[in-house]
Amino acid sequence: MNVVIMTLHRSPFNDEGAKMLKNLTLLSASAYRKALPCVLVASISLVLAGCSSSSSSDSGFSDSESSDEITEAETGTIAEELLDDLEFGTLLGGLQRAGLQEALNTDNDGLGWTVFAPADTMFEMDPDFQDLPTILEQTEIIRGHVASGTILFTDLVPGTSITMQDGNEALISLAADGASIVVGGATIITQGRIVSNGVIHRVDSLVTTE
Repeated sequence: MNVVIMTLHRSPFNDEGAKMLKNLTLLSASAYRKALPCVLVASISLVLAGCSSSSSSDSGFSDSESSDEITEAETGTIAEELLDDLEFGTLLGGLQRAGLQEALNTDNDGLGWTVFAPADTMFEMDPDFQDLPTILEQTEIIRGHVASGTILFTDLVPGTSITMQDGNEALISLAADGASIVVGGATIITQGRIVSNGVIHRVDSLVTTE
C-alpha cells in the first residue's frame, strides 16, 4: 500500500483548513482521493469566509456610520424652501416682484432673514388684501412679512416689535390662549422652520405693520 505524504501550507486567513488537511498526511492514496474533494470544498469555503470578513472590517464604515451619512442633508435657502412648498405661491410671487426673492437666497451678510409666511388661502381669505387696487400695493403688504436677521421663536418677546422690509414695525403680542405668539396680528402656528440662511415662521393670517 502506497502512503501519501502531503506538505501542509497554512492559510493566512484561518487554521480550520490546515487542521483538515493535516489529517490526510498518512492516508492511503485511495482514501486520499475519496476525501480530497470534500476537504478542498471545506477549505475554500473557510478561506472565502475569512476574505469576506477581512474585506468588511477593512472598509472603515460600520452600518451605523453609513446610515449617519445618508441622514445628513443640508437645507436650502428661504427662497428655495418656499418654492418647494406649493402653499406659498402668492407670498413667493410678491417677494419676487419686491426684489426680495434673490435676497432670500443670500445670507444677508451673515445676519440671515426671517419670513412670516401665510399660505395662499390666507391671502385669498383676506378681503383687505384682495381689495387693494394695484399689484404694487399688494407687493408692499408682502414686504411687511420679511425681516432682516434670524429671529427664532424664543426671540419673539411680547411688547416688543420687529422692523419689516416695508419700513414699518410689526408688534409682538401674546395670544388669548396665553401661549401662542402673535406678530402684527398674525398668530404663529409653526415655530420656526430653520433653513440655511434664516428661519420661516408659518402664520395663520397676513401680518399688519404700523
